[in-house]
Order: sequence, then structure tokens, then C-alpha cells
Amino acid sequence: EGSILEIGCYYGRSTVLLAALGRSVYSVDPFDNFDSGDMSGEQIREAFCKNLSDRNIKNVRLYEMKVEDWTPKLVGFAYLDGDHTYTGTINQINKAVEAGATEFCLHDYVDSGGGAMIVAAAVRKKLKVIQVVERMAHCRL
Repeated sequence: EGSILEIGCYYGRSTVLLAALGRSVYSVDPFDNFDSGDMSGEQIREAFCKNLSDRNIKNVRLYEMKVEDWTPKLVGFAYLDGDHTYTGTINQINKAVEAGATEFCLHDYVDSGGGAMIVAAAVRKKLKVIQVVERMAHCRL
């Protein structure tokens, strides 16, 4: 229930799915230093905005900043797909909890590569994994 926090929206494909639920979506992404061909993130940000405008999506509020700088809005659910480092994932979980989230989905939840850092952060924050499907973990506090 309630609004949705999305951390790491990239081109907005997941954002479109979250917005289709009809709830307010707060998308937080700095859009920088992600793609070597677009270090400023301007092209990725434009693609994100186009994805939403092409579908006439009006229930998404974009915060173009690092999650650490975002002032939390009350949410019930968080979709975390931002910085895939251990510290980055801890920061995302902390901000989601600060915003009131008790249900989470963590993208790229796998036992190898960067996903192992996500798993380690979830364990450290004592998230209870309900189900993992295709690298997506549904978790609760």
C-alpha cells in the first residue's frame, strides 16, 4: 500500500511497470557516471522522460540526485536497483526504511559479481527474503 520508492530508474522500463499500479512513484537517480558513452547521463535521462511521456504517465516524480541526498517521502514499497556496491545497497535500504518502506524488491540479487554485494547488504540489514525470481528478491523487514 502507499507510494512507491524506486532507486535507480535508468531508462524507466521498471518505472513504467511501477506507475501502472496507479500509485505515486518517487524515482531517484543521479543519471551520471553510469554509461561510458553518456557520462553526463543526459541521453539516459532523456530516454527515461520519453518513456514516461510516450505512455502519458503522470504519477511519477523524478528526483535527479544521489539517494543519500533525497529527502524521504512516505512510501510503503521500495524497488532498489541503484548503486550495486555493498555500501550503495546499504544506503538504498537505509533510505527506503527511513521513508517507511517495509516491503522491498532488490534487483540483481545473485551470489556472484556485483549481485553478491547486494545479497551481503540484505543479510547485514536483516531483510527477510520471501522469494527470488530471475535475480529479483522480494524482501520484508
